Amino acid sequence: MSDEIKDMLKKQEAMMQQLINMVGKNNERFNDLEKRFDKVDQRLESIEASVQRIEMNEPADIMAMLKQINGKLDDRDNDMQALNKRVFKVESEIERLTRQ
Repeated sequence: MSDEIKDMLKKQEAMMQQLINMVGKNNERFNDLEKRFDKVDQRLESIEASVQRIEMNEPADIMAMLKQINGKLDDRDNDMQALNKRVFKVESEIERLTRQ
């Protein structure tokens, strides 16, 4: 074989080795990307599950708050009725005293 052919074969081998190295590096990068996307998918699934859980419990939470508010309003109504009765008694007594 001539020296030129040997040089060409050496260059070709060097180029093949560079290509193999590049493919290996690219495979590593793709593997890293796949791992990262798997983590993103897991996080997204977790977020979706949390949102669904919140949406399912939301009506129950709202109803519980409305019942609590309604109970407080009932208490205030009772207090107002008691105060109205007291004011009526006082006004009646004042009216009675002013007539004398």
